[in-house]
Amino acid sequence: MSFDITDINNVAQVATDLYNNKLQQFSADEGNSLIYKALVAANNGKTYFDIRDVRDGKCAKLFALIETIIKKNVVDGLNGNEWFMQLVETRIVNEGDKPEFRVEDANWYTVSRVSGGNQAVRRQRITGTERVTIPTSWHIIKIYEEMERIMSGETNMAECIRDVSRSFQQNIWQDVAAAWQGLTQAQFGGATYDVTGSWDETKMINLIQHVEAKSGQNAAVYGTMLGLSKMASGVEATSAKEDMYNIGYYGKFRGTNTIKVAQQHKLGTDDFLFNDNVLSVLAGPVKPIKLVIEGNPLVNLSSYFDNQDLTQDYVYGQKYGVGYVMGNGAMGRYTIS
Repeated sequence: MSFDITDINNVAQVATDLYNNKLQQFSADEGNSLIYKALVAANNGKTYFDIRDVRDGKCAKLFALIETIIKKNVVDGLNGNEWFMQLVETRIVNEGDKPEFRVEDANWYTVSRVSGGNQAVRRQRITGTERVTIPTSWHIIKIYEEMERIMSGETNMAECIRDVSRSFQQNIWQDVAAAWQGLTQAQFGGATYDVTGSWDETKMINLIQHVEAKSGQNAAVYGTMLGLSKMASGVEATSAKEDMYNIGYYGKFRGTNTIKVAQQHKLGTDDFLFNDNVLSVLAGPVKPIKLVIEGNPLVNLSSYFDNQDLTQDYVYGQKYGVGYVMGNGAMGRYTIS
């Protein structure tokens, strides 16, 4: 099957599909081969890095290909997770752009009863609209390899691209997770309604009703797999039993959707980031967490003569920012003790 290996966007799509096990047009071996050939073609037909080409500025196509593959793989790799898709709004903007997120409060105006021909009622000012920007900053990964392995082609560049992509993706996940923790955990006071104590089905139903009444929108319950599994219910429906068997928790609680929040390790530890005893009930903007990816990524290849051990450095950087905006939303928190 013919394929233009000089088309950066198409090659980047194949690489992303390969890394996420979604290849349809090619087999895994064919996908790896295509990426390898594209890298070679972008590298002036050479299967190794020639430092003279870097010096003479002949590697622009290669760097552009690597940048495009990593950025697309990072962005696409974040999608597909139900929690991420429902709670995180992603915007990809040009360098220097600062997108504004328009936030509307839930304004409930007083409706007055008057006699016919009468408009003498108290005026109510239109308020509650705010525009918020998410600041961005550079995030950089620097890796290195021995000169001999690079020059001999022993280093698999496709694997390096994949590993850098996954590392960057994981870093974004950590930032998103930290934003979610800031939105939901007790020490940050993010909840509009708060319940603490042993599990009580009636209290959870009331909590859901409060959140929906406050926001005027349907709510969902968010928690870790362990947290959601603690939501005992008197419901004995076959579908509920199947949910518990197949996914480890009820997919619905009294008609309200439950959504698993993927547990995360705190950086550098084996400790969990999220409190398994906290269940969050959220309505309001569908995606309160904002991810802004700004500008083009940067790939830089230094000279191995810069390092005393003759190793080659590779730097990949991308500018992004993560924050959360509640707006007209309402949130409840049930901490099970």
